[in-house]
Amino acid sequence: MGKSKKSKVKTIIGLILLVVAILLFIPLAPIGFLIGVIYSSFKWELGNYFQDIAIAIDQGDNVVLRHLLNMSLIKSKKPALCFGNEDDTISCVLGRNQRDKNLSNLGKLICNILDLIDKDHCKNSIVDYVIKEKLLEIKKVITPLEIEKGALSFLRQNIIRLKENKAK
Repeated sequence: MGKSKKSKVKTIIGLILLVVAILLFIPLAPIGFLIGVIYSSFKWELGNYFQDIAIAIDQGDNVVLRHLLNMSLIKSKKPALCFGNEDDTISCVLGRNQRDKNLSNLGKLICNILDLIDKDHCKNSIVDYVIKEKLLEIKKVITPLEIEKGALSFLRQNIIRLKENKAK
């Protein structure tokens, strides 16, 4: 199969997967959200649940809005500094570009607004990205049963301690 034909097949498969994902999301997301709120309330983890949803939406926005964000928020389009990676949040990419002095004026304004809401938000989101990589490495050696027994809470607490120590 030629490169052009593979590209067309990939486009069609990608479009089908997108349609299926949207069709599943529309009816199931409200139900799943309601169940998640109830379940998280009983486990006193509602804040974590909301934050996880916010991060997931942020990562989705980073992918969907990649071209708009790359055109309007950063100067140089170096691949390592660009928006669009499904594992990055918008704040993480803003933080990397802020660190490397690669933000446009609008990008700087958005970072300043986020910093008013949450001190050093963009800068700290880079740390979150590094910690996330370490967490994924740790998760590879933890069995699902250990995770179910509270290892995730333990890891979250240690991540908070790491952040606090790094901030000092």
